Amino acid sequence: MTYQPTMWFNGWIITMQITNNLTLVDEVFKWNTIAENTNYNRHLEASMAIEEFSELIIALKNKDKQEILDAFADINWVVIGTMMKFWITKEEIHKTLLSVKNSNFSKFIDMWDWTYTVLRDDTGKILKPDSFKEPDFSFLQ
Repeated sequence: MTYQPTMWFNGWIITMQITNNLTLVDEVFKWNTIAENTNYNRHLEASMAIEEFSELIIALKNKDKQEILDAFADINWVVIGTMMKFWITKEEIHKTLLSVKNSNFSKFIDMWDWTYTVLRDDTGKILKPDSFKEPDFSFLQ
């Protein structure tokens, strides 16, 4: 199966092809390696993250779906690239995402057969019930 999302970037159409055997993490590692962009630079990483989050805030304010998607994609690209520069392996990233996903799902109180109770505060934030489990990072030790 091949997935070919198309997005606009500064007036140009960019098409990314992601296949079953290459994940976004793989693609970001590959891109940064080809670009010889593998050394951590605190100021550069921070400025890129701030720039992308600023673009997201503007896109959200303008309710511009295309720019929202572009900003989220760029944020993921920058974050994964920064993780790579911290010598975090692809396997550690995948395990971290899985562990956080499992932790987030533990916020739902399983009632029966795909029926859940979700506790929220007054702002709508999902609360952690007694059954909540912190992410398991034991694979890092």
